[in-house]
Amino acid sequence: MMSKTMKILCFLFLTTSFVFSQDSMVKKAEKDLESSDLKGAISAIGRATNQAKSSKKAKTWYVYGQIYKAVFLSNEKIDRLDKNPLQESLNGFKTAVALSKESDTYHTLSQYEIQNLYNALLNKGTDAYQKANYSEAIKWFDNSKAVFPKDTIAYLYAGISAQAIKNDKVAYKNYTQLAELGSNQPLIYNSIIFYAENLDNDNLKALEWSDKALKKFPNNTDILKKRVTLLIKTNQYEKAKDELLKAIKIEPKNDILYFNLGYLYEITDQNSKAIEAYNKSISLNPNNFNAQYNTGVFYFNQATELYKKANDLSLKEYGEKGKAIEDKAKEFLKKALPYMEKASEIKPDDPYIFNTLSGLYLRLGMDVKAKAAQDKYDELMGY
Repeated sequence: MMSKTMKILCFLFLTTSFVFSQDSMVKKAEKDLESSDLKGAISAIGRATNQAKSSKKAKTWYVYGQIYKAVFLSNEKIDRLDKNPLQESLNGFKTAVALSKESDTYHTLSQYEIQNLYNALLNKGTDAYQKANYSEAIKWFDNSKAVFPKDTIAYLYAGISAQAIKNDKVAYKNYTQLAELGSNQPLIYNSIIFYAENLDNDNLKALEWSDKALKKFPNNTDILKKRVTLLIKTNQYEKAKDELLKAIKIEPKNDILYFNLGYLYEITDQNSKAIEAYNKSISLNPNNFNAQYNTGVFYFNQATELYKKANDLSLKEYGEKGKAIEDKAKEFLKKALPYMEKASEIKPDDPYIFNTLSGLYLRLGMDVKAKAAQDKYDELMGY
């Protein structure tokens, strides 16, 4: 029979042996890592983290993080070793930080490893991006986000990479996340507005994003102009006009803003204001094709309405007032002519302008010019 003293000594021996086995598993894991035996390292560190005492030590988890970092960055098939080694590595380093004081070695080392891991992933993404391997770049930038989910660099470059390969959904997702993290780049918001409008086909959603953007960038005329377009698309004409007038105050010499204001007045039947705005646009930039063309079309349409009115008259009514109506129509055609001629100079390869010009010349009795315009139209159309 074993004496009481022998039992105590046996117990002490077993306890000491157990503690030794805990520490030896961490040491074995380190040795396996040094020799690139990743499977052995995973097995050893797994046993260490499952033991009560060693699982409470910062060093154990620091080594755990190192091993899974090596797995993640290795050329071996990751799935054979662990399904998400990057996350496991982060969990290891973060646990080491949580289990230690700021002054402890493994606290500092683990924080360094987390930063180092992020830098390595970001560098891999940047390298792939510079080699125009955009799909690979997106993968690495996505991994970077797992390390520092609130760092904006990875989202930005993942979005740019996605745009480069026309992966609109991925670009849209990254830019949206970037904005939610507080991005101060107007181009990011412009992209989100574009995707909401064209990818989601949701003008109201795009409008909501333009509201958010203008709160951050109240003087950004690109966003203001986009908002105006969306307000017009959603039939909010008064708001659109107010936004345009704000933009004009910021950029009083912007001919495009005055053109848009003219168009807005025109579609809301404020004709005199429309012409005034179009002419202001032309005075700022005589080569603004849209302003020249829209002004010409406006006068042309006024003439067309009067000719239609004259045609609808009875013979008696036409004898009384038909000529006066047609004379007024001709005055509108004369007003339209210089604008359409200027538009044809700005865009000499646009066949439809010459088709309209041919009709204008005919109405004004300018037969030679009418034929020349028609010939030009036929040439451009390939007839």
